[in-house]
Amino acid sequence: MAARRAGQLAIDVTLELNVRVDQFYGMEVEEFPAKIARTALYLADHLANREASVEFGQHLVRFPIPAAPHILITNALRTDWADLLPPERCTYVFGNPPFGGHATRSLAQSDDLRRVWGSGYAKWLDYVTGWYRKARDYIGDHPVRAGFVSTNSIAQGEQVARLWECLLADGFRIDFAHQTFAWTSEARGRAHVHVVVVGFSKHPPSPRRLFTYATTRSQPVEETVSNISPYLVEGPDTTVAGRSTPLSPQMPPADYGSLPSDGGGLIVAPVDLPSDDPVAMGYIRPYLGSRELVRGLERYCIWMPDGPAPGDLQRSRFLHERLEAVRQSRLASRNPDSRALATQPYKFFHNAQPTTAYIGIPAQVSETRRWYTVAVLPPETIASNTLYTAEDPDGFLFGLLSSSMFLAWVGSIGGRLKSDYRFSKSVVHNTFPLPAAITNGRREGVTAAGKALLVARANHPGATLADLYEPLATPPDVIAAHAGVDRAVDAVFDFRRRRSAERDRLELLLSRYAAMVEDGRLQLDARRSAAPARRRRRQRTRAAPAD
Repeated sequence: MAARRAGQLAIDVTLELNVRVDQFYGMEVEEFPAKIARTALYLADHLANREASVEFGQHLVRFPIPAAPHILITNALRTDWADLLPPERCTYVFGNPPFGGHATRSLAQSDDLRRVWGSGYAKWLDYVTGWYRKARDYIGDHPVRAGFVSTNSIAQGEQVARLWECLLADGFRIDFAHQTFAWTSEARGRAHVHVVVVGFSKHPPSPRRLFTYATTRSQPVEETVSNISPYLVEGPDTTVAGRSTPLSPQMPPADYGSLPSDGGGLIVAPVDLPSDDPVAMGYIRPYLGSRELVRGLERYCIWMPDGPAPGDLQRSRFLHERLEAVRQSRLASRNPDSRALATQPYKFFHNAQPTTAYIGIPAQVSETRRWYTVAVLPPETIASNTLYTAEDPDGFLFGLLSSSMFLAWVGSIGGRLKSDYRFSKSVVHNTFPLPAAITNGRREGVTAAGKALLVARANHPGATLADLYEPLATPPDVIAAHAGVDRAVDAVFDFRRRRSAERDRLELLLSRYAAMVEDGRLQLDARRSAAPARRRRRQRTRAAPAD
């Protein structure tokens, strides 16, 4: 039997470190930020070496520096990424590309996007989407994973379908995602932006990792889910494209309010009301946009779609001066349609005013709202072009839009302004997958619950929608009434809550949307395939001899 020799095992920690700065390849459009990036990589390497020194009990330092990162000073959207690093040698693509919406980016950046997207370009695509498209083309069929910090607009509204349809069609799926959170910089004049983080590849792990935030400034909570939808919630790989008409025949159409295009002549502030002019006051109507509706602010307009009665302009100096100001403004307009309307200065440029009581739908509401705050308005209240309208003869639509089910749809499908909920006629309203068949009993249940909500609101005279829906001060009777609305609307969808109600509602809605769209396609295909047979029957009928 051999005796064990005394001694101590040793390890060279440098043999265990497999990540070096020269394994990083990057692109930066300006030289100074490229130097900052190179320095940051050296600093990150130094900090990692210090952690390894503590862990292994050895002093690890790479000096003199043996390697350097490869950073190319170029426009990443106008460069073939394979020239920097062939995709077969790449493992990860990641970064924090610049953001830029249509209203904020430069002409050169818009041209970058046109080059990258080609025929798939749309002006409302954010600048950051160019990196997603370039990553798709670069990765191809290679086992490369990609991830980008992005503006949260890429997971909302019309961008989702345009961005993700091409990625999904090419086999890419979301590996992990951070939902919207607020990101601030420590730099002077720091920007406050709302961002998401999205990782994607053709070989996603199972299950996926989804990081949710109670508020935009909360710490993330990690969840494991079976699939992450392009809207960054658990759900199917379904994208919702805008429509010109409602998907469900049960959904009444919505429209924009009326647009004056008047240079301000038809709009009357409260301090300018001609109270001492009874002729003019006969044409004054309340005029509400989203802000006025939610905050209870006053604003008025001159409303005479058929023109003034004979002699009224001579009897009212106020009306005469206002209409003359409109005429001059339209004559000076660059828009030929506005100039053509100068001969009728009393008309709104676009008149979409309902003739009966209607629902006023704000273009946006605060992210703190538990329900989308709509209101019933009389036809005498004129809706501006910042307020959406929809006729609602039996009150069903008011209950539907006031439900948690509808807010779940708006919150994920609608575009957002920062993190506020944002309504859209084509993307939100027209795509809402309301069942095509609703029993009379369930419809009446939603209508009755909506009327009970109106009664609860009326119990607080003088309170605005902003007052009633202040998160810390919503009256108990209003909350109870909304609970009744939710029960009635959930019954319409046969909804059964399992975990997070909002998440379950959205999963249900996305599944119903996908089924309704597919059913519509099948019906269209059936009509198209039946058309030749109908033509052949008509031809045989015409060719048959008469008796």
